[in-house]
Amino acid sequence: MYISAVIITKNSEKTIKRCLDSIAGIADEVLIVDSGSTDRTLKIAESFGCVIIKTPWLGYGATKNLGHQAARFPYILSLDSDEALSYALVKEMEPEKLKLQGLYEFRRLNNYCGKWIKHGAWYPDKKIRLFPKEILWNHAASHEKLVLTEDPFLYTFKSPILHYAYSSEEELKSKVELYARLGAEDRKHLSKIAAVGKMIFSPALSFVKSYLIKRGFLDGIAGLKISYYIALGTFLKYKYLLQG
Repeated sequence: MYISAVIITKNSEKTIKRCLDSIAGIADEVLIVDSGSTDRTLKIAESFGCVIIKTPWLGYGATKNLGHQAARFPYILSLDSDEALSYALVKEMEPEKLKLQGLYEFRRLNNYCGKWIKHGAWYPDKKIRLFPKEILWNHAASHEKLVLTEDPFLYTFKSPILHYAYSSEEELKSKVELYARLGAEDRKHLSKIAAVGKMIFSPALSFVKSYLIKRGFLDGIAGLKISYYIALGTFLKYKYLLQG
């Protein structure tokens, strides 16, 4: 069965080539949905023969959905520009491509400052990334999800997507700040009392879950920092919500 890969980009020249190289043997077409790149992102994409869709930023879900609507083939492989299929994953996907049905979930292996994170809240970080093109993303401000009307057949690949997430602590801190503000937008329905309660208790719980229960401590200092920033992001999310 044929697959259309959809990748959203903005100033992704440092990562897009690696992403495109990794899907060359799997994707039958690649659609780049770009929101105003001013670097070499589009030139690199054009050199791979990608279909380029230019659009203002509409939010994560709506921007990705533009790619679905333009795709020619029945299955969508949805990736971020800083992700790549591992070699083992490509080999695992090749026979499955001949008999696609339902939805496909991937384990995502995240890289922080050059270290692959194999414990804590970041692993196995399962994501549905291969699915029929009729299925669209919701319009959540952060952590968009596919809109599913029924429980589908779900297959999980064993080999990971490689996510080159953060090359510095400052980059992680900046993203935590961004997602906290977006997360606050998604939680405007919460009462003030509920938000206060979550701001007080949820950060500590999220740290304990990531660092102790999911054994983030096995990733050393990186695991400690990641768990700290997860807790900080949780706190900021409800702080911004209360600030309105």
